[in-house]
Amino acid sequence: NSPLGNLYRLPPPEIRQIVDAPPLPALSFSPQRDKILFLKRRALPPLSELARPEEKLAGMRIDGKCNTRSR
Repeated sequence: NSPLGNLYRLPPPEIRQIVDAPPLPALSFSPQRDKILFLKRRALPPLSELARPEEKLAGMRIDGKCNTRSR
């Protein structure tokens, strides 16, 4: 048992800023290398997405809502 009990603790603001910072965009080049596509992505999925039910099939996790692999 922890002396603080089972309280949820937040890290210091400096650490939260690092974790919550948006990720750098990924780059994708055209085959001729004359165009660049900047791809934005999420840093972390929201908890509501992680908590959705999933189906398990042949070792894969499937999100039944959008019929894709989950996580």
